[in-house]
Amino acid sequence: MNPIKFIPEKHLVFHYHESLPKHPNGMRFIAFDEQGDCLASGDFFSTGGGFIIGEAEIHENRKNIFHRDNDLIKHKENVISSVFPFSNAEELLQNCKRENMTIAQMVYQNELQWRGKDEIKKKVMDIWNIMDQSIQNGCLSTEEYLPGSLKVRRRAPGLYNKLLKDMYPQISLNNIAIKNLLLKPLAASTRKSISVNVLDVISVYAIAVNEENAAGGKVVTAPTNGASGVIPAVLKYYLEFVSVQRSENEIMDFLFTSAAIGMLYKKRASISAAEMGCQGEIGVACSMAAAAFAAVMGGTPEQIEDAAEIGMEHNLGLTCDPIDGLVQIPCIERNALGGIKALGAAQLALRSRSVAKVTLDQVIETMRQTGIDMQTKYKETSQGGLAVNVPLC
Repeated sequence: MNPIKFIPEKHLVFHYHESLPKHPNGMRFIAFDEQGDCLASGDFFSTGGGFIIGEAEIHENRKNIFHRDNDLIKHKENVISSVFPFSNAEELLQNCKRENMTIAQMVYQNELQWRGKDEIKKKVMDIWNIMDQSIQNGCLSTEEYLPGSLKVRRRAPGLYNKLLKDMYPQISLNNIAIKNLLLKPLAASTRKSISVNVLDVISVYAIAVNEENAAGGKVVTAPTNGASGVIPAVLKYYLEFVSVQRSENEIMDFLFTSAAIGMLYKKRASISAAEMGCQGEIGVACSMAAAAFAAVMGGTPEQIEDAAEIGMEHNLGLTCDPIDGLVQIPCIERNALGGIKALGAAQLALRSRSVAKVTLDQVIETMRQTGIDMQTKYKETSQGGLAVNVPLC
């Protein structure tokens, strides 16, 4: 292989008001020889949540398959079908009813086609541990400001300290061990003896994660970086203040259920704000978390679907308008509100005895249509909304 000379200032050309036909988040690579003739070219797309795919793969993006190898053309034999395939929520519910399984169990059986039980458990717990660590890092950060031109002050540490003072008014917060109180598992007797403001807890956990994201810290794309605070916040709240067992099985049920709902959005619409606006990120995260919370609270598959639908229904039309192109304002606060909405959606679904008038499939299709109709300036371009109406200085 011959090296190719690459001069970023000359060869990296941005077309800010144009996009490739397959997906708005695309990049075309072209290699030329010394005479200026094209030797090779390829299009690659960022479809949300850290997924980067080539033009040959984009038609596979919404199918119910796994790939052992990224080279789809040369390794077709490495494609594995799901044991319980589903392309929409109706099929997912039919599978659950036919097999007498929960949504989480269905996802687990599909995962077994790909890897063994021990590896699945390890990977899921690794994901949760990273989520949990990002909450801790955000709450205990000693940095005053987030990086970037906006000079946004970190709020999670201050909100966390205030929450501790409200919950433990009798103790001093000078000791770092004391500050770890809410970040480490609380004994059941301790949890019963303190009064908890659910909105404050969810908010501080979600903000902590997204401040870590904004500062370049390690987070889990759930479903995306910009919406990475909702699911960890709701799961952390459940484990610390609701769960009795606080078991690994509950964590797996929560994350598998949320994954199933996320798959539906990725297959039927998109989790990319460049395509859908922020309804495709915070809206999807809220829907995923609502479903997962309903699941660990003992909801039926139908109630879980209803929770997911409610979570998205009240995020329809949400625009993506980050100020100065940074995932800080209003993105961080939206995660806090997304977590709070997720809890509300789950509670409504669990308490409802009537059949939902709007299905999850219908709301996903509505989100897709809304995203298509949404003007480009409201889809992650920072050309509309708050991005143009809030002065930078």
